[in-house]
Amino acid sequence: MRSHIRTLFAIMLLLAATVASLFFLPLHNGKPLLTRHDIPPAIIALLPEQWRGPNGATAPEMVTVYRWRDREGGWHYGSAPPADGSAYESRTVSTEANAALFPPLTPPTEQPKASAAAPTAQPTAPSPYSAEGLRKLFDDAHNIRDRHQQRRDAQDGQ
Repeated sequence: MRSHIRTLFAIMLLLAATVASLFFLPLHNGKPLLTRHDIPPAIIALLPEQWRGPNGATAPEMVTVYRWRDREGGWHYGSAPPADGSAYESRTVSTEANAALFPPLTPPTEQPKASAAAPTAQPTAPSPYSAEGLRKLFDDAHNIRDRHQQRRDAQDGQ
């Protein structure tokens, strides 16, 4: 039973890697076979909103990145050329690949302090950016690991 699950997991992982490679591995012309603009709108509509952007898919943004060496030989990178007039290289790149890998994060907003007279409806979940949120995340992961181990032990005992 466990070998079948491992085989199925390996096949799914291989399939996911194959599909991902179509979007990231460059061909002889330096561009990948597919971009996110090749995905049908019906599929894009199923994605979470922060991945879709306004009106379905977002157009790639082009940014210029500057690179130069300081007097000690260290490399520096920036969105503007060096202020001291040092020699630099510039390159214009698309942000499309990074946008697919790293959806934008929205910082948590501060909740207004509730007055003593106003009852609170339900306690809110801790922010994942807070110490309590991280503690809860690790506790949940440990619980999942323990349940998985219990199931594995039960299967081995049968």
